[in-house]
Amino acid sequence: MTVQGFKFNARQPGTGIPGASYALFVVGSLPAGFIGPLVPDWLRVPADMALFAIGISDESGHLTFSVPIGHAWCMAEISAPPGYIKDTGLHCTAVLNHSSDPIAIEIALPETAQPELAQTGMRLPLGAALILIVTGTGLRQASRRRRRTTAG
Repeated sequence: MTVQGFKFNARQPGTGIPGASYALFVVGSLPAGFIGPLVPDWLRVPADMALFAIGISDESGHLTFSVPIGHAWCMAEISAPPGYIKDTGLHCTAVLNHSSDPIAIEIALPETAQPELAQTGMRLPLGAALILIVTGTGLRQASRRRRRTTAG
């Protein structure tokens, strides 16, 4: 059986996004006879799950993992491609049993582009954009106070 992920642009759902790295977790412990990869120090494994594999979306935005039946699976984005915001969600399947499920299950993995500055077209992380907005608003308020003080 395979668990597939399709990483796509949320603004253009038919457009796949390459270069997104994902961890595949099995709900519960690893299936009998399987040894998962070493868990990197920077990767947080959700409670009651085990790391099964790590993969990167291909040129068409797809990831494919071969998995044994009888388990539920979850994907979590490890890092987003340049120009996109990391998806913090955990995308899971139900328990997959070959007798009742298709041979392949696909999980939709929408990706959101980072916001652009209107005049420059430069992409900024959301946090940086918010800091600029707050700083600009504060400077504007301070400028208004100065004008009122000098005018009065």
